[in-house]
Amino acid sequence: MNVKPEDWAAQVLKVRVVCHTAGRVPNTRASDNHWSIFFIIGENKSVQYNMTAEAGYIDGNLEVTSYGYVESRSTLRYWDFEAISFFTISMVHNLLVTQRRFDQYDMSGGGSGCRWWVYNVILVLASVRWIRPDAAASLWPHLLFKYSSLQDRTPLSMVQGTFTFSAAH
Repeated sequence: MNVKPEDWAAQVLKVRVVCHTAGRVPNTRASDNHWSIFFIIGENKSVQYNMTAEAGYIDGNLEVTSYGYVESRSTLRYWDFEAISFFTISMVHNLLVTQRRFDQYDMSGGGSGCRWWVYNVILVLASVRWIRPDAAASLWPHLLFKYSSLQDRTPLSMVQGTFTFSAAH
């Protein structure tokens, strides 16, 4: 985690779901995509929650990082959800990591699964009414595409990763 100490207490103003380019697919105009969530905490301040996996592995690694911007250079598209109640980055972390254990996630083979993780985070944020209740439903259709800066979006089936935390432990 690389969160500035003052950012833990910062109020979240909006939740931004971002589709990033992960580089061009060889011999095409298409881009590979990666998805993450930026919690906007100021005009040019955000904290990114980013579920990744090392190449060749499925074990998810949650990266939480403060940034001095609200839009990454790798952004292809984004969808914003305004905060409808007061919550902070610390509250987000408590909900997602301490309570829900969303840091314990396996991507599917081939590094896919970030869209499913993002969808489930939005579902939880909406369920506690930090963002509008229909946020996940409104985001869902957009998650079913691959995006590129060089061509129109193309349909892409949802690939689910697996939340690995067991309440029995």
